[in-house]
Parts: sequence; C-alpha cells; structure tokens
Amino acid sequence: MAGIDLVWRGKTTFVLAMSLCLAISDVFAEDMPRLVTYVHSYAGEAEQFEKFSNLTEFQLGTLGEQLDEKAPEQGLAGLKIVAVSQDAPTSLQELEAAWNSPQTLQIWRGNVEIENEEVFVVTYAYLGGVLGKLENSNVDLEQQLSRRQNRNAKNSHMAVTAYALAMDMKNNGKPANVVLTVLNEAQQRAGELDEDVPGHKALQEAIAASIEELRN
Repeated sequence: MAGIDLVWRGKTTFVLAMSLCLAISDVFAEDMPRLVTYVHSYAGEAEQFEKFSNLTEFQLGTLGEQLDEKAPEQGLAGLKIVAVSQDAPTSLQELEAAWNSPQTLQIWRGNVEIENEEVFVVTYAYLGGVLGKLENSNVDLEQQLSRRQNRNAKNSHMAVTAYALAMDMKNNGKPANVVLTVLNEAQQRAGELDEDVPGHKALQEAIAASIEELRN
C-alpha cells in the first residue's frame, strides 16, 4: 500500500506542477506584446502585391525599431510581417480564431487595384481584441504605390499598426504614458491620410479619442 501511495503522490505532484507551469505560461502569454501581422495574398496584380509586401515589411521593421527607442523595454522591436499562403479567413468566426493565436496583432486581406495606370492597395485589417475605440472589427485601408508614396512612412498601414500596438499595451495594463507614446506615433502616421476613405477617418477619430481618454 505504501508503494501505491508513493506512486499516487508522485502523480499528484506532477499534475500540480504541470498545472502551475501552464498557469504561469498563460500569465506571461497575456503580458507578451502582440507583434505579428499576418498577411494573406491579395487579389489582383501579383507583382504589385509583392512590391507592397516588401515595402511594408521594411516599413514595419523600421516602425518597430523607432517605437522601441521611444518606449524601451516593451519588446516592440520584434514587430514583423508573416506571409500566409493559405486562403484568407472569410467568416467572422474564422477571423476570431486566427486572431486568437499567440502574438497575432492583426490580419490583413485585400486586393491590388489599377486605375488610370496608378496602383492602389486596398487592405481589410482585422484587429480582433485590439479595436479600442474603433467600432468595426475590419478597418478599410488604402495606399497608393508610387515612388513618392513609397518613401512616405506616414500611411494607413503604419498608422493602424501603431494604434493596434497601443491598444494591446493598454489591454495588458501598461502605464498610460507608455501607451500614449505609441498612440502619438500612430497619430503622426495618420496625419496625412485621405479622409474620403471611411476607414482612414474612423482610425484618425479612434486615435484622437484614445489619446484624450488617457490624458484625462
């Protein structure tokens, strides 16, 4: 009986230890910043989409480095894009499931449009639990691909990324001054957006409302 008791105690201790490890990992996972933007292939001109992907990957990496300098010790330098080969989620349930995977900040789907020999990228950014003041879970973004625009990091994709990061930090209970630092960056990036695009105006308003709330 003593032998059985020792085995039972050993199993109980193992189960308790595993439960404790899982609980600790959950706590750390909740506090870890969401840094990954998953990008599904866009419909339309494949070559132009590749240009957009390369450009955005560079700009996002630069944004992460700049935010890491302004808000140190938050791990923001790890901001990155991950290309996804499978079909984009279509239903809200599929989007929610995809967003709930670890470190997912946002999910991008969209298409590349050519009008009068000008190239425009239209993105539907799903923000999941980092919507903040935004009312719609999908934010419509638009960006023109041109030499001038490509040099300009003040675009909707960088603005929505900084905003989503700020809302994630707020969810994780980060100090208001740190969240404001990232929100101010989002506001600067959103300053030159075309307000005729509904998603742009909604984003600008959400950023302004979030800043006002934290300052009061």
